[in-house]
Amino acid sequence: MGSYLNPGNEKFQRSLNSKIYVDKTELISLLKKRILFELKMQNKDCELFDEANLTFTLQDIYAQKKVPYVVLIDEWDCIFREKQQDVEGQKKYLDFLRDWMKDKEYIALAYMTGILPIKNTEAILH
Repeated sequence: MGSYLNPGNEKFQRSLNSKIYVDKTELISLLKKRILFELKMQNKDCELFDEANLTFTLQDIYAQKKVPYVVLIDEWDCIFREKQQDVEGQKKYLDFLRDWMKDKEYIALAYMTGILPIKNTEAILH
């Protein structure tokens, strides 16, 4: 992840330089559960095949309501900058994005910000 600093904020700088390890694995899992929960709460009238699967849930809701989603991913390319040696992790991430959004009727628009052009990974995306 990038480091964003408010100049002159000494407490934040101290935290930024501390040796605290944050395991984001559980955070990602919790975020996925929260998104699925929100989708289910907003679409109680929809029948869902697999309530634990984000792709299936989005497909099911779209099939019943015909309302596509707009997805915003800030810094989509972070893994390529921060984990340059983790080729397997990068491949899994690209596979996830492709499986989740590529050619899906339930995606109206995917807006992805970052500093790397998407064309750099064009061969992997296709």
